[in-house]
Amino acid sequence: MPKRYFIISIIFLYLAISNTFAQVNIVPNPSFEVLTGCPEPNLDNQIFLATPWFSASTGTPDIFNACELSNFFGVPYNRFSGLYYQQSRTGEGYAGILVYNHNTNGSTRENLEVPLVQSLRINKQYYIRFFVSTSNSSVDDAPCYCDGIGAAFTNNKYLNNTGGSPVLTDLRPAIDNSGKMLSDTVNWIPVSGCFFNTGAEKNYMIIGNFRDNAHTLASPECDLSFPNTSYLYIEDVGVWEFDPLPDTVLLCKGEHKMFNGSFLDASYKWSDGTTDSTFIISSEGTYSVFADMGDCILSDTVVVIMMEEQPNLPTDTLICQGDKMTLYAPVPGDYEWSTGSKLSQIEIIEAGMYTLTITNECGTFTYESSVETTVCDCPMYVPNVFSPNGDGLNDELMVFAACDFPLKIKHFQVFDRWGSLVYASANDNIESIRWDGLSQGKPVSSGVYTWNMEYTIVLKGQTVQKNSQGDITILR
Repeated sequence: MPKRYFIISIIFLYLAISNTFAQVNIVPNPSFEVLTGCPEPNLDNQIFLATPWFSASTGTPDIFNACELSNFFGVPYNRFSGLYYQQSRTGEGYAGILVYNHNTNGSTRENLEVPLVQSLRINKQYYIRFFVSTSNSSVDDAPCYCDGIGAAFTNNKYLNNTGGSPVLTDLRPAIDNSGKMLSDTVNWIPVSGCFFNTGAEKNYMIIGNFRDNAHTLASPECDLSFPNTSYLYIEDVGVWEFDPLPDTVLLCKGEHKMFNGSFLDASYKWSDGTTDSTFIISSEGTYSVFADMGDCILSDTVVVIMMEEQPNLPTDTLICQGDKMTLYAPVPGDYEWSTGSKLSQIEIIEAGMYTLTITNECGTFTYESSVETTVCDCPMYVPNVFSPNGDGLNDELMVFAACDFPLKIKHFQVFDRWGSLVYASANDNIESIRWDGLSQGKPVSSGVYTWNMEYTIVLKGQTVQKNSQGDITILR
């Protein structure tokens, strides 16, 4: 599978703090070891014994375990009275599914499904991995191999009962083994990748081939003779969330912290070139670590805030009367505003002195902001009638302003009654607005037109956005 890059933001804590959350597998019974009973010989569809796994369709997934002594669903000998052989990767058991059947044009398939221990969270990144081994024996005249295996997630329990053993082409796999032939009948081969969960939370995982025969890579032997099918053993299924730590780390005065970026069996590279899983930081800044999983790379960013270098709130702020302004806490902690609010931000419309007290691991800090209000309106005059008839009187539409602040016109536009644009100023200077009643070189008809004007004024270095609109009547 080609390497893909995924970027998310995380914060690492002390090395002394365990990073085990990032190592928690949220797939229950991942190696199919916990059984409610031993598989019975000559009975299909016993995946339910490996609770809480079940079939996602009318297909018949199998469970294999060393406790089954007839060698039909045993380990290591199994299938067709022990003609097939595979040691378990861990423990004494594994599952098995049919992923390709040349003779049925894809209509005979099997899929495994399991509810996750915890939902995939929205906008979080996950690493997915399971192991497969192809089931074929030395008695097969023409072993059939294919590339068809992957994993998908669904919000709710999925079950396709449309008849037969359908291909679940309505599901989009989170990872897919497309293009890599699975022909190893001895070793356990990993199928893995990274998945960023967008949209809704996901509660169920499904393993199978989500492509029809036309889009599944199969060996030429699959169309020659029995068995014409590809059957895979499945082992050690895992899904791990890659968001182990909080989003914010504070450095108190004179403090150093060691960050731990370890994740499964990844190799690492930090933004300064070091390759350890840990990193010592003593100054404010943004630091990145890249965790190479072999088939995808996880990129994490460490954001460090030094308390003694934090800016104050805006100390001298001017806002327009009737407008709103938001004051934001500059650092994390427990908040106490002079307004009584305990939120990280407050919205204000009145002049006054606003005080914020923040208590965090580095101590207690007080910030102040003085807010003044002023009348910001720039009186704008746009005539409501003009007569572009060439008599030298009131032939052009002009705009006038009496403004004590720097003024810049973003645009002045005139529209006809159908909403079509008939005039637009081409300059940010108000004196440049001079409309002669022409549109694309032709006189417009008499009637009522609407205008809209967006402009900005500058108050003590702050840019304030303004908007005005009205109508104009043309007489000819």
